[in-house]
Amino acid sequence: MILMEGCKYEMKSKASWLYFVIPIILLGVSIFIMTSGYWWKMTDESNEIIALVNEIEELVLEGKWVDADNKILKTSKVWEKNIRIIQYGVERDRIFEIDETLAKMKGAIKTKDKSSVIQEVHVFYKIWDDLGY
Repeated sequence: MILMEGCKYEMKSKASWLYFVIPIILLGVSIFIMTSGYWWKMTDESNEIIALVNEIEELVLEGKWVDADNKILKTSKVWEKNIRIIQYGVERDRIFEIDETLAKMKGAIKTKDKSSVIQEVHVFYKIWDDLGY
């Protein structure tokens, strides 16, 4: 009879251990996913986007509109590919703000409006700095 009580105690201990560990693991995974926007900014894909926007700014300042148009198209494609990666770790409004900024840059490049492009590039930088926080 003592042996059976010890056995019940062991089963209860293992079950309570699982009730404690599983929520901790799920909480950890959730926190990791929610902060993935910050971690994503440290990847090569993230660096490629910011490098392309830097190149767009330089090309516009030099007046190379055709090259800037090609770069904004490439930037939009890279951004669209990466939205699927960061959509759970970044606020949806931030994603829309970046989409809108890239669209405004594209339109300003088509009309060869240097001041609008530079303005939108710096808006992009601000949104980018706040991304994932």
